[in-house]
Amino acid sequence: MTSFSSTRWFSHALGGIDRFLFEPRSRTPLRLMRIAYGLFLVVYFTSLYSPAMMLYGTDGLVSRSGEYPLSHVDRPHLFHLISDHSDHVVWLVIGGGITSGFWLASGVLTRIAPLVTWLFVSSVVTVIPGNSGDMLVMCFATYMAAAGLAGHLNAGRNNSPHRLPTNPTGKHPPKAISKEVVGTTNLVKSPILGKAYRRLLIEPFTSSGQTIPAWSIRLFQIQLVYVYFFSGYHKLANDTWYHGTALHYIAGQTFWSRVDLSQLLGWPAVTSLMTTTVLLFELLAFPVLVWVKPWRIPILLAGVIFHVTISITMRVFVFHQILILYYMAFLLPGDWQAIWSLFRPLQKFLSCSGWQAEATRATDGS
Repeated sequence: MTSFSSTRWFSHALGGIDRFLFEPRSRTPLRLMRIAYGLFLVVYFTSLYSPAMMLYGTDGLVSRSGEYPLSHVDRPHLFHLISDHSDHVVWLVIGGGITSGFWLASGVLTRIAPLVTWLFVSSVVTVIPGNSGDMLVMCFATYMAAAGLAGHLNAGRNNSPHRLPTNPTGKHPPKAISKEVVGTTNLVKSPILGKAYRRLLIEPFTSSGQTIPAWSIRLFQIQLVYVYFFSGYHKLANDTWYHGTALHYIAGQTFWSRVDLSQLLGWPAVTSLMTTTVLLFELLAFPVLVWVKPWRIPILLAGVIFHVTISITMRVFVFHQILILYYMAFLLPGDWQAIWSLFRPLQKFLSCSGWQAEATRATDGS
């Protein structure tokens, strides 16, 4: 009897793992993550131009000393393979990274674009001193490359014979979304802009019924939960976090602050409560509640507010922006439909303007 129960439990466990990794999921979140990450990389590589020039430019540290010890890595990268210790290699790597970001967002050759993106991201993250945020940018590029090789990033094309019959709200996503979104395609009818508009804003929504195995989205989800849990876990090893005084000391420093937080120094109970709340959020609330359907959206909204607040008040770069991109992996097609509906005023404005008529005339004349 015991052996039979153990075998049945083991079978259920394997079935749960199989469903978790391979159940059909909508392509919409992953496609929108591809677009958002591509546009993020454009800004990311642009911001890295000055540090890269300082290190690898004609008058940079590598040119003067031959090596930058703090960022030395044994594995090859673009700076190592093609660097002539001049500005040209910086222009090539940064320009290539910006171009790869646009390429990834465009949805063209989605099996190759993520690999090219990964090549440029890995080259700058491994050689330019950064932080945990830069490593998360690297992880994102790695997961995108895996999803691209599996054919999960195709824009507007379905390689899967399966379709999602309904979303969790019981509505049919292809009809519900396409009825709103496809009506906006007439706003841009020029051959070039119209194609880009459809790839970026139309196809990811109208193909929401197309499915992929869940594992490519689970990679991002598991990474996010892992980051939160172990971030809180390692904070507990620090005395200031363990005793609830970390944010009290953070409020008193000025180097990382964008705004004056010194007024919080007179409220130690408040800073202690805030410190404990951060620990509970990272260790327990997010890693557990994000998987619970009724709590998924509230905990994601709380996380967005949390990271936006830190970005506004503190000089912490990249980390909070890239984490919000990871949040997209937890959004379902119905959530994206609700987000898209927020832009209805803009759609109405564009349809009432002369843009549509001008685009139509330009198309007729071509």
